Amino acid sequence: MRMMNILPILVIVLAFIFLAPFFLDVYNLGVLRETLMWAALTASWFFFSGLTKYISLGSAAFFGTGLYFTALYLEQSIFLKNLPALPLPIIVVMAGLLNFAIALAIGLISLRLKGIYFAIATLALGIACQGVFNYIVSDIMKTYYTHIPPFDLQTTYYTIAIAALVIFIIIYTLYRSNLGFALRMIGENEDAAIHFGVNASLTKTIGFALSAMCIGLMGGCYTTIFTVTAPTIAFNLQFSFMPPMMAMFGGLVTFYSPIIGAVILSVLRNYLGITFVHHFLIVLGIIIVIIAEFMPEGIVGFVRKIVRKLTMRSLKESEKR
Repeated sequence: MRMMNILPILVIVLAFIFLAPFFLDVYNLGVLRETLMWAALTASWFFFSGLTKYISLGSAAFFGTGLYFTALYLEQSIFLKNLPALPLPIIVVMAGLLNFAIALAIGLISLRLKGIYFAIATLALGIACQGVFNYIVSDIMKTYYTHIPPFDLQTTYYTIAIAALVIFIIIYTLYRSNLGFALRMIGENEDAAIHFGVNASLTKTIGFALSAMCIGLMGGCYTTIFTVTAPTIAFNLQFSFMPPMMAMFGGLVTFYSPIIGAVILSVLRNYLGITFVHHFLIVLGIIIVIIAEFMPEGIVGFVRKIVRKLTMRSLKESEKR
């Protein structure tokens, strides 16, 4: 899809995002904020795992590290005065860079693994990171909760919205770059990619680290919705499982399809959570199973297949005439 074709849509979407606090109520603004957060996490996950087919379940590790690093820094600098007070964007960037460094180190080891072994290794990383922050908070700081200065609703919303848009730009730029092309080659056939001169080990490690950095940036921004948090909140395993589910729900066929999946599934979660308070997880699970069974390329892939069939049918009919 050419940029000129989608430019009007992008303008409308951006206008809606930036003007939303002026016409949405508190609940719906919260839904939009959560949707943007999930969309950014899904796009970040897709950049590495969707392209390389190395399924990572480590998003909770990077999201939680970004969130809790930011929370600890805010508490230590504002309430306890042990650290210099810095603007929130700088703290969030520091959280992203910390995740980049962690993923770079872990990637050098774990990316030698493939398939289920890599998935389990990245899932274990989240548990390990939670353990580290549990130790810092409970054993060193002798507490359990971390206190965060309160942010108003608009500040929280715009912090997450702007971070999501920045992450979309970063991921899209990387997706269209030589690095993105090399990651796609690895996903198609890693041996062939190596044969054509791709340094698979370095490419996978850099891609993994950049994906983790973007997840950590969003984690740092998400800190603003809390006034009190704990490691069990920051490292919730839903942050590991929801991005791949959302990406596969939308389809791993284009850059925008995982984002579409994240938007639909996030809104659906909120709607089902109200409509089917005690059963929404069952309903949501059934919907995802149906998508996986009958639409293996996701919703976007299914729609594209239908459009192709209709186009071919119309062409055949026009040829008969």
